[in-house]
Amino acid sequence: MKNPTRVGQYYFIINLNQYIHVVPFMADEDEIILRTIYPGRKYHKKYGGNKMKQKIKLDAYEQEIEDNIEKFVPVTGKEKQHIERIIEAARKNVTISLRINNYELDKIKEKADRSGLSCQAFITSILHKYLKGELFDKGEVIKTFNMLKTVT
Repeated sequence: MKNPTRVGQYYFIINLNQYIHVVPFMADEDEIILRTIYPGRKYHKKYGGNKMKQKIKLDAYEQEIEDNIEKFVPVTGKEKQHIERIIEAARKNVTISLRINNYELDKIKEKADRSGLSCQAFITSILHKYLKGELFDKGEVIKTFNMLKTVT
């Protein structure tokens, strides 16, 4: 589904545990960014399924989506192909071999464990953050903050 009032915003409508859930996302050139997932009462009425056993409180963002169900339109044509290409590319994994010393591997495993991720998932997330420019050198950040303190 596509949100006509928010450019570039789409929704997956999925059946999860016999209840319809809404997954809003943004799609750019080569990735999909998931925003949240919530049980959509109005979507559930429209697409069917079992009754939910408990009431879920939606936040303002989720409630806005729920309130505007009539305005959303199915994704077609180039937009649909673009989203499908991103999803298909994400499914394709390549196996690599990596040499690393035991001390660093143990430290990576500790941090992965604290993060609740497997070692492979943790390393993959670090590489992804680096490629997206979201991984920062702690020393450089501290140096920048110190410079800003002296300016103000």
